[in-house]
Amino acid sequence: TEKHPVFRNAYCAACNGFNYTELESRGNFSSCSKDLSNIPPRNPGYLPIFIDFHSGDDLDVKKSHRTRTVTCPQWNVYDFRHGRCRQIFTVHRIPTARPSGGRDNITTRRFPADNSSSRNLTSNCGVIDGAQLLVCNGSDTINLPCDKVISLEKFEYTVSDDGHIYNRVTDDDLHPGEYLLINDTVYACADLSQNHTTILTFWEFNLVPVVFSATVCTISALCCFIVFITYCLFAELRKLPGICTMCYAFSIGVSYFILLVGSHLVDNSGLCTTMGFLLHYFCLCQFSWSAIIACNMTRTFVLSSSMPLQQSASRKRLLWMYLGAGWGLPLLVCGTTLILDQVSDLDIDYATDKVCWLQPTLPLLFGFVVPVAVVLVFNLLVFLILVVRIHRTMKLATPARPDSRYIKARRKLRIFTGMFSLLSLTWLIAMMAAFEGLEGLWYLFFIATLFQGVSLLVIFVLNKKTRYLYRSKLRKWSSTFKRRNGNVASSKTTPI
Repeated sequence: TEKHPVFRNAYCAACNGFNYTELESRGNFSSCSKDLSNIPPRNPGYLPIFIDFHSGDDLDVKKSHRTRTVTCPQWNVYDFRHGRCRQIFTVHRIPTARPSGGRDNITTRRFPADNSSSRNLTSNCGVIDGAQLLVCNGSDTINLPCDKVISLEKFEYTVSDDGHIYNRVTDDDLHPGEYLLINDTVYACADLSQNHTTILTFWEFNLVPVVFSATVCTISALCCFIVFITYCLFAELRKLPGICTMCYAFSIGVSYFILLVGSHLVDNSGLCTTMGFLLHYFCLCQFSWSAIIACNMTRTFVLSSSMPLQQSASRKRLLWMYLGAGWGLPLLVCGTTLILDQVSDLDIDYATDKVCWLQPTLPLLFGFVVPVAVVLVFNLLVFLILVVRIHRTMKLATPARPDSRYIKARRKLRIFTGMFSLLSLTWLIAMMAAFEGLEGLWYLFFIATLFQGVSLLVIFVLNKKTRYLYRSKLRKWSSTFKRRNGNVASSKTTPI
């Protein structure tokens, strides 16, 4: 047997082509507000949501179609809104006189056009005779515009005081005379056929990019948190460039962590808005700190010869300027977006049906993509200038031994790799993938994101200086632990 999903009410099931009589209903017969076949599944930890203008449907979600054809028995039509066959009644217009074979004592109720109260009538007009609906010819109060009608049960319509009937299923307003009301059953026209073909849309995860993206985010977040913890442990590393690297790694780690654990909490609107805001903020912090690192690199490698040696006080002022710009400018952008989301009528939302992230396209463009694009262009120019400057500087150095050329090349590669990761230039691939819509570029972006996190770990944690600091710290902890254990042991053996 086919397993049906659980819908909010019978009409949501009908909107999606399922038989509402086979599903449990609690009596809530409001109209279906969402077509479940058009809602893609939620994707926790999916990187392209940051700048994906096509909701990722071509990559993380597989969409398939299935055709369902229903053939109803004779004298039945298929009601696609309810997903069931309904009996049809043929309308026969007869003279006002009693037809042969007509039934006596059949009570009908109709609403007159003069807004007077309803009354019970004994009449041959509007009599059900098998599969036939007998209607008096020339009646002013009955004007059925068709030859075949269907019946509506009591829960499928409402009757207003002036005799109008509202059809809950078809959203039609029937005027008096355009229907018959017999024993709480409405007979009205319906444009339905005996055979009906429904094309159903099914969504499912494309597990390869989803799992790949979540794995990449997890590894990169762990690498960035290790870098942050390392710089917290050793004060020797917390110079001005080290603090910038520390804040940069922290913002990347937190943004990927929120993407993994909080970006799909769409069931709670308030929590989803909070997660979307924090994700937006820390993602922008990543780029603000990369721009600050670019400025500091330019100041160190390009302007150092023309700048006097800075005093400690001026370095502190520069540090506070960096901290204010790195954490404050993203807060200004995100705060403005959040205020507009809460108090204005603009179409801005952090909580959507798919993910907790800034939507729709226009707020995403101006609230995230444009600032990121500006930073990336600036960082790319700085990167090219520094590559040329460093290459010229190292070229002028006199080789001391035959293998110095290889050592220089390896040193260049390490320097340029660190610069590329620190300046977030891997997001240039994401920009091209978003605007070009090429699936292969998204996979390349996943690999570049993994490269970014691992390269930060290798360059700033697994270097000789940091390894020496860790070894010294471990030796110090080990000696302290042994000394404490020795003191405890000696106190136990000392006689009183």
